[in-house]
Amino acid sequence: EGPAALPAGELPPAQVAGYGAAATPSARIWLASAGPAHPCGPMLLDLVALDAPHVVEAKVSLGSNASLRRKARDPSSLGPACQTRAWWFKDGAEAHAGLDESLAAVEAIVREHARGDDPFDGVVGFSQGASLASLLCEAPRAHALGLRFAVFCSGYAFSDSLVAAADLRSLHVFSPLDRMVDAAKSAALAQLMRGESRPHESGHHLPADFLHRELHGFLCARPP
Repeated sequence: EGPAALPAGELPPAQVAGYGAAATPSARIWLASAGPAHPCGPMLLDLVALDAPHVVEAKVSLGSNASLRRKARDPSSLGPACQTRAWWFKDGAEAHAGLDESLAAVEAIVREHARGDDPFDGVVGFSQGASLASLLCEAPRAHALGLRFAVFCSGYAFSDSLVAAADLRSLHVFSPLDRMVDAAKSAALAQLMRGESRPHESGHHLPADFLHRELHGFLCARPP
């Protein structure tokens, strides 16, 4: 379900959920916990949640992320509420299996909206979804997709050699108490992106009031 046509000054960003999240129901829960966006004059955010295309089996291990992802043996046997989704997963020696399909799926949705009256202005990513979003912000791809800003929550760079579009603004929300994504990795992404960092104390979680305030200030300071 896409955003309705929006008056000038309103910003429809795509939301790329993290590992384990899906629009039915996980990304919708994440959107509800983030709450409604604050208007800034005529500005209003219209978030469109995107599902990761790969249904995987999750293995919880606090010691290492290496064993957290593998392709589900029979995804059709899982109801939407029980599905764990990923933008990529580990498959033998291949650490990022499924990445190309995920990028193609997101780019197709963004381009579909661009052909209509409701193009995306930015992207919001959480955790693994933020890492995928970092790839969308690379110079040639970001310009082709028309992205003007990005918001990374508990994010990390997909590659240390990331070269982001110079005219793309970014906001980085992360926590030193995050046990899933090291805050140093989130800070490194902010430095690579030449973005604005906003630390919080809520771990691998998004405190709604904090996110509202920082996102509102980020967009209102210099609207895209």
